[in-house]
Amino acid sequence: MVRLPPRFLCVLILLLTGRLAVTGSQISVGVIVPGGEDFGKEGTTSDQASRGAREGCIPTQSSSCVLNLAHPSSEDESAYADLVPQVASQNDFIIDIGYNAQKATHKAADDHPDKNFAIIDFEFLPPVSNIASVMFRDDQEGYLAGLLAGELAKDGMRKVVVIAGVEQPDQKRKANGFANGVKVSCSDCTVYCHYAKSFTDDQTESSELVKSVISLGGVDVVYSTASTTGTKTLKRLTAENGINVIGSGTDEWMTNWGIGSVPGSEHVLTSTLRDYKAVIRQVTQSMLNGTFTVGNTVKYGVTGDPATSAIKFANYHEAGERFTPELNQKMQDYMARMASEELDTGIDWKKGDNKSGEGKCKPLMKDSTENDNRNNKSQRNAAATLRSEYSHGIVTYVGLAIAYTAGQWVGWNAWW
Repeated sequence: MVRLPPRFLCVLILLLTGRLAVTGSQISVGVIVPGGEDFGKEGTTSDQASRGAREGCIPTQSSSCVLNLAHPSSEDESAYADLVPQVASQNDFIIDIGYNAQKATHKAADDHPDKNFAIIDFEFLPPVSNIASVMFRDDQEGYLAGLLAGELAKDGMRKVVVIAGVEQPDQKRKANGFANGVKVSCSDCTVYCHYAKSFTDDQTESSELVKSVISLGGVDVVYSTASTTGTKTLKRLTAENGINVIGSGTDEWMTNWGIGSVPGSEHVLTSTLRDYKAVIRQVTQSMLNGTFTVGNTVKYGVTGDPATSAIKFANYHEAGERFTPELNQKMQDYMARMASEELDTGIDWKKGDNKSGEGKCKPLMKDSTENDNRNNKSQRNAAATLRSEYSHGIVTYVGLAIAYTAGQWVGWNAWW
């Protein structure tokens, strides 16, 4: 009879009872966070993403994790084109962020079909078999801001504004989601919408936007998702006109109003946060657990738990007195109803339009395309009038000629 050592028996018992985790494979995770001048600054996307990767890269029952963080030298496609292949060759699972990384990610996925990739904030259509497109619920981001704006406006002038970026599905989801949220919390509020010509304040569009907002004769809240164009607009509205605003993406009071050091910071009510930390933590953990799937789009939005919710509000900072206990409770209730899907944003994800087909926005300023169409229509009408008059003249001339010829012929026959 073979006698087993006591230590072996203990291990065997623990394995049989499930009380000892078996260490599986080791997975190397490469996370590329945004670079450029904002790299590493507190509250920025790169800061959130780095912390989320560290929190997510912890051992699970099936896998252990080795984390490799990297960032490009600048935020342009060429910098990612050099960096992504290098990270892909050295890691099993690769996560990167944003539009500038998408071309390099697609090529690296083609070059490494045996490896899995996830890209945050970009959706591959059609899907790529070994890439997961990880998207924030843009519609919920705008909707949540709209619910708050409506609550703040119902006791004021009942006028709110959303300045979105270039008109494309993600920006339409935010703008239309905002308008729908406002109508839930303040049904008789008026929502003004604008889609920017660029995200980079091309030809100082922000100056025209400021004039247009002021021309409304007073507004309660302005919300922006238009990146640099929107931030420049909000900074002038807060500093020069004392208008209350809601930022987006990051905690803009920290990032763009310099932790309260930039004039007008007291009018930054809050920002809708895209919690990259929570999303990247969850993506990394699900990959290590073997539950993450690629070749599709994965959406993260509002949940009932602040720790896991991908969409939430930033701290109120200097505007804290505006957020009464009653308002805070109301916003918590709204978020709980969104998490349970009792409150639906009403937005078609693919196109960004309202599912009902109805528009709930008024234009903030006349769009150049609209003006061009109006001018073209006027030119077409003028041309049609000219053609009509010209045709009428020809008909008249021909008629007179025929009458004159007939008269001559009758006279000639009579004489003959």
